[in-house]
Amino acid sequence: MVHTASSLDCLRENGRIVAKVHRELKKLIKPGISTMFLEDTAKEIIYGERAVPGFLGYKGYGYATCISLNEEIVHGAPSHTRFLEEGDLISIDVGTYLDGFFGDAARSWIVGQPKNEEDVTLLRATRECLNRAIQRAKSGITVGTLGEVIERHATKFGFYVVKNYIGHGIGRSLHMFPAVYNYKSDDEGIILKEGMVIAIEPMLVLDCADNYVLDNGWTVVTANGKNSAHEEHTVVIHKDYAEIITC
Repeated sequence: MVHTASSLDCLRENGRIVAKVHRELKKLIKPGISTMFLEDTAKEIIYGERAVPGFLGYKGYGYATCISLNEEIVHGAPSHTRFLEEGDLISIDVGTYLDGFFGDAARSWIVGQPKNEEDVTLLRATRECLNRAIQRAKSGITVGTLGEVIERHATKFGFYVVKNYIGHGIGRSLHMFPAVYNYKSDDEGIILKEGMVIAIEPMLVLDCADNYVLDNGWTVVTANGKNSAHEEHTVVIHKDYAEIITC
């Protein structure tokens, strides 16, 4: 979908709020903090900006954020009884809804001091995969090209890309056309056009990208128990570049 100037302004405003939430949550990430405290803080910021949480109630989900720790890839649910520990790898996904449009972005961090160099490299590689894809994104490029860029860079570090959870278009719906691959595919997908808005979100794992959903029906974890990292930005496609609206 190609957005109008007015709808792009609404999407940028949502992106600004999402970015603000991530900036504030980053300041709070330390050992001993509960994931529910981060959830409550995110809601307070979102409501304070006259928006509402974009994830809350989405397909029955009960929270404003997805907070995933270590082997959890995505859709981790906040809890009053789960506290951050030194060296945890935390991924936080935040969504907003304002003026008929959505915002969406995810960030990963290491809590305090890392447990090992592997986690540091995993986080760096995931961020680099996202940044390289954004650098290639522009009008005339296929979504398949973005996926190839991500997977090629991930494999340089020995990491695998999660393939059953991918990026997406965003606008009046949280998840909409087009699908945005994180991997090389025989199907190149659509050609990006000026005015399109997409969320690019690589998720990387060591050794194997197989995964499954926990009994809560939401949280996706690695099959091998290895840590995962998740980085996401929402971008507006222009003729010669992609504009990041969630930073």
